[in-house]
Amino acid sequence: PAQRIGHPLVPDVFNGSAWVSVVIDYATFELNIPMLGFVKVPMEGYQHKVNFLVKDTTNNVSGYLIARIEFEKGIFGFAKSIGAILTQGVPSTVNRYNVLKEKNESGSVYSWQGSIGDNNKHIRINTTVESLEKEHTSFYQFVTDRPFKYAIGDIYRNSQIL
Repeated sequence: PAQRIGHPLVPDVFNGSAWVSVVIDYATFELNIPMLGFVKVPMEGYQHKVNFLVKDTTNNVSGYLIARIEFEKGIFGFAKSIGAILTQGVPSTVNRYNVLKEKNESGSVYSWQGSIGDNNKHIRINTTVESLEKEHTSFYQFVTDRPFKYAIGDIYRNSQIL
């Protein structure tokens, strides 16, 4: 992955290891129309993205670099995928998703199933919504406290690739 990160960005390290994050969410979109306010646009759907967790060596600021983003299959997913490619230079495609939400004694359990990457390898991710253990707080902050999003397209256009 470091080959896709360009100077001045370097992999950000926690406990001696570089990290990526996989974000799975259900996105809804709103358009701000003057005099009407925000209006929901029918482009909602599941998406997932893979982020490199990086640090800018010029100002020591942590951020993330979207390595790949995939949207739910359909005409709107296709439009969002093309938009990601054109505006940010991010590799993108569409995908089918199967998301289940179940309740058990420990809380809500989410099960996400889809294919990832160009070779359509199927993956399944199961998560449980639980309270954060105190010993994991610093790692949680490492992953989530990233004020800047860096675009791969900008790195390729403006920098040398490592």
